Amino acid sequence: MAGKVLIYHCSYCSYLTLDLLGQYKVSLQENVVITDLPCTGTLSVNMLLEAIEKGFEKVVVIGGTSNDCRFLKGSLRAQKRVLEAQKILEEIGYEPTRLSFYELKPGDLESLKTILIKL
Repeated sequence: MAGKVLIYHCSYCSYLTLDLLGQYKVSLQENVVITDLPCTGTLSVNMLLEAIEKGFEKVVVIGGTSNDCRFLKGSLRAQKRVLEAQKILEEIGYEPTRLSFYELKPGDLESLKTILIKL
């Protein structure tokens, strides 16, 4: 089985899409853990790095598009923090691609499937 994957997602922008997975009987791999946040902009660099430290092989952040962000710039803040954490991972000898950020429009099941295939 592949390593554990943690998905942080925006409860406003991507919850509907994740809910559609169940309705269309698309199952997640057993190694995937999903954590919802009121806004991905609340993520800190420390949260991202701690997930790697706790044994997650990959950490994926799924935020809304800049037009859909309920908190205006939450996704932009999350994206910047993922980039910062990637730089730190690289500095300490880890693969920066263990962290990734994706924008997702509410209800965009096809894009979500594409993200999940990459895991």
